[in-house]
Amino acid sequence: MIKVKNNIATREALPTLLLSLELSSLQDLSWTDPALEVQDCAWYVEEDQSQSLGTYEEYGEETLTIDTERKVVISSKAVIPMSAEKIAKIEEDKAVALQARKDLLAAQIAALQNELESLND
Repeated sequence: MIKVKNNIATREALPTLLLSLELSSLQDLSWTDPALEVQDCAWYVEEDQSQSLGTYEEYGEETLTIDTERKVVISSKAVIPMSAEKIAKIEEDKAVALQARKDLLAAQIAALQNELESLND
């Protein structure tokens, strides 16, 4: 859910006092008690239209666009290339994980070979 106030969409958690309301009730809170200070707000459902990430890409700046007709907020995140440092860290982590897997398999093979040799004795 995305908060809409003064025709501006922002990521703000739904207040606890509104959690049990139906979606349709959240789209126009003018009926609420003024003491709650949400009469000029609405919470719309988010429709994420961000592109999928490719290899070595990440999400950058997000744009929130209000569709008042459908009462949704369309979110779209820019796709940007990862920095060389992030790519190097990912590759390093992959290499470490691969080596750990190889070491585990080698240990399992050695244990099985020992067990096989003990059966042959």
